[in-house]
Amino acid sequence: MVFAIVIVAAVVSIGYLAAAQQFRVGLAGRQGVAAFFAAEAGLDAGLSGWDTAIATLQPGATRPLASGRLATGAAYDTRVTRLDAGSEAGRARYLMVSTGRAHGPWGGRRQVALFLQAGSTNGPCRVAALATRGDLTVDDAAVISGFDRVPEAWADAPGTCAERAVRSGPGVVFYGDGSLTAIADAAVRGRPPTRQLADDPTGWLSAADRWLADLAGLADHHIPADAVLDRIEPAVRPERTCDRLAPENWGAPDDPGHPCFEYLPIIHSEADLHIAARGSGQGVLLVEGDLEIDDGFQFFGVVVVRGSLKVRGSDSRLHGAVIVLNADLEVSEVTSGARIDLASCPFHRALLGPKLHLPHPLAEFAWLEILE
Repeated sequence: MVFAIVIVAAVVSIGYLAAAQQFRVGLAGRQGVAAFFAAEAGLDAGLSGWDTAIATLQPGATRPLASGRLATGAAYDTRVTRLDAGSEAGRARYLMVSTGRAHGPWGGRRQVALFLQAGSTNGPCRVAALATRGDLTVDDAAVISGFDRVPEAWADAPGTCAERAVRSGPGVVFYGDGSLTAIADAAVRGRPPTRQLADDPTGWLSAADRWLADLAGLADHHIPADAVLDRIEPAVRPERTCDRLAPENWGAPDDPGHPCFEYLPIIHSEADLHIAARGSGQGVLLVEGDLEIDDGFQFFGVVVVRGSLKVRGSDSRLHGAVIVLNADLEVSEVTSGARIDLASCPFHRALLGPKLHLPHPLAEFAWLEILE
């Protein structure tokens, strides 16, 4: 009888151990699946969080890209490493690795990776400080300069302007019959100060026009027709991250240490736009109608205007390159001490914005899981 009880107890113990082991195997499987999906979510978050700082990584350098937690409690952490030995951002290759961790006492960890190549912007060429199809008046100590400049706020910021070589060009390029009227100590400078070309002989203006149309659908901020903007300033969330959804936030070009310094939005105005705000913005500004800028506003990057341009005021500055398609054939004006400077660094930096530089998988088998 005792022997039978011992046998039964042994069988029960073995069954319990087997059941417990099976439970742990099943739990580990579920935890592994949860960690795997968290890691996959990390890849998506990494692509969504792609920004201009990644384009300035040196080969072999790694930086955090995204981290977060899912509703299930599982968490992810994503990092990106630049792989190539070259320096051309448009051909850079990266390895993005996402680590997922399941929530709970048993944990669970999975890693997935994606090989990426940076996208090509196919943006406009930098031909002059101002390129226009129509007539231009420069009045009252205003300046248009084709001598390449690095903005003062960026001169000592590491990595902001990786290429500081002077790439001077014309102050103004006129397409077609456009002409310059300079009055009252106004100055147009460059190498040469102005250049006259036939009406779009290389199709450059047509390409800029198509680029404007293509980017309108990618814009971070859409401005309604005939808007007058009296407030443009960076916005920060309580946790000190850049609030990219705030409509008045056009980045923080004046402060390389600001959370919004790496935010280079695409701003699209549906018709005429009047900027009556003191402050600054950066990125790509697309205006379907006429653009008017009053005293005190500065913009760093690429400006494309389908109509005409009017910039006035001693504190108004445009750094980068401006393209005026002049569809309405009105005279553009730069007056009252305003200034437009050809600046390669803001121009090329704007074209490295995440929506213009989104990477794509290198090949069909670019995804892999890292097994440990």
